[in-house]
Amino acid sequence: MGRIVEIYGPESSGKTTLTLQVIAAAQREGKTCAFIDAEHALDPVLRTQAGRRYR
Repeated sequence: MGRIVEIYGPESSGKTTLTLQVIAAAQREGKTCAFIDAEHALDPVLRTQAGRRYR
């Protein structure tokens, strides 16, 4: 079984950066992650700069 983690906080506080770093670290360990962007605000450039594969 997996876990569900919600990261929340004020706008421009680094939530997305933190989340992408955690996902990248988990993927390096061979784990599967899901990122749910409920606000439809994920910047595709930032996603690409994270260096991981996203679908």
